[in-house]
Amino acid sequence: MITVKLTHGLTYQDKTVAEIRLKPLSVGGELAAFSLIDDLPELPGDATKAELLQRDVIETLTYWSQQIVADNIPSDIMTAQWLMDNLSTQDYHIVMAAQEDLRLKPFSSARFYHDAPAAAEQ
Repeated sequence: MITVKLTHGLTYQDKTVAEIRLKPLSVGGELAAFSLIDDLPELPGDATKAELLQRDVIETLTYWSQQIVADNIPSDIMTAQWLMDNLSTQDYHIVMAAQEDLRLKPFSSARFYHDAPAAAEQ
């Protein structure tokens, strides 16, 4: 598990959480994400770029909903749609860089991510 410092944070019940913990995706978490993704409505065959991009982002956030732990935000609140509505674009990129590092190499939970460019350069 790694700690990720968000630029804008996540606000829940008028409290902003500036740090989240990102844990490796468990088998159970992955299966739960697969099930949630299967429940998404089908895209039309002629889906626009915007529709395809939105689907890609919601699928990514579905996996993250199984991996992100934030103090004072219950896990049942941390859904893909909630993240879509509450995670800033800048923080999305920070979590994306942290997720990639978590996937590729294990390291100490003391490592922090402050911004996407710095995290990507490490």
